Amino acid sequence: MGGSFLRLARRPRFALLAALAFVVVAVGPAGADDGLDGVLGDPGRTYPDLVPDVTEVSIAPEVLFDQATSTFYDGDPIMYFDTFSQNLGTVPVELTADDPRNITASSVSQCVSWRAPYVCREQEQVGGFTWHDEHTHFHYEDFADYELRRFTRRGLPDFSRRGLIAVSEKVSFCLIDSTAVRPDASPVRFYNVCNPVRQGISPGYADIYSADLEGQNFRLPGIADGDYALVVTMDPSNRLHESNDRNNRVVVRIRISEGARAVSIVDRSWSTSKFRRR
Repeated sequence: MGGSFLRLARRPRFALLAALAFVVVAVGPAGADDGLDGVLGDPGRTYPDLVPDVTEVSIAPEVLFDQATSTFYDGDPIMYFDTFSQNLGTVPVELTADDPRNITASSVSQCVSWRAPYVCREQEQVGGFTWHDEHTHFHYEDFADYELRRFTRRGLPDFSRRGLIAVSEKVSFCLIDSTAVRPDASPVRFYNVCNPVRQGISPGYADIYSADLEGQNFRLPGIADGDYALVVTMDPSNRLHESNDRNNRVVVRIRISEGARAVSIVDRSWSTSKFRRR
């Protein structure tokens, strides 16, 4: 694998002490009254804005070993890529387990109304957490989709069945503040532990899944040189509440060359397609 990638330490540091690092705030379901409403007014609903991005791609053949001859040889080319899950909104993406004593079976709720930058007023259920064996911690399930597609003759991504080259299972994420992507982002990372009880992305931050992590690649047997569309979709089932659902998909034009031994990003665009809430 070529290029240099950021490797994030994502280890199961979610003991009780880590959970206590978060301020526990009483919240209620959608429509719940807040005792402070009469004094401060109803803050209403404010949602985050998830915007995906890809900043690095690389391609290299899988290295295989022939025991009979004790030699190494090249297998299928594998393309590696990173994913930035950016929160470009004004409030956090915050997900909380409704039953912290039973994370696997618990539903997960998103904060949908904020009294202050990190004081949640209301929540709504948006899915669940799942245990990820390779990453060895809990993830929010079905957070993203990855696809590699051909372009049509008009230069548009081919979203037909014929245009699909490779696809991932729905990708789960553990959400943390990996890096600031906006100058007005807080200098302190609030979601700095991959916590099984509460996790999120602060405004102006991105959660980075680097190209060397499990699931951040496609095996591409027989791939020819040319331009392809790497399509990353955040919240593909549209369960999360956002201020803007029209920028949840990034289409990255990549160029494979040198007999599938080199790849580069040509350009990228964000979809204006509206997703339907399920």
